[in-house]
Amino acid sequence: MKNKKSTSSQTDKFRSAVKPIRQSVTIAQLIDEQHYTPIKAEEFYKEVAELNIEEPLDELLAMLTS
Repeated sequence: MKNKKSTSSQTDKFRSAVKPIRQSVTIAQLIDEQHYTPIKAEEFYKEVAELNIEEPLDELLAMLTS
């Protein structure tokens, strides 16, 4: 059986690691917290073209569900 001090120490570690869930959050807060920087459309399409995906969209979508 564990002693009371060991259990108390584990509880303290657990409580310091767990953060409470916020009741509300805004998009602006999420953007700020996650350091979000949007990608420009032309850069996105350039990277997509470089992937050289040849499969039809229907096949790609089917791969997600199989």
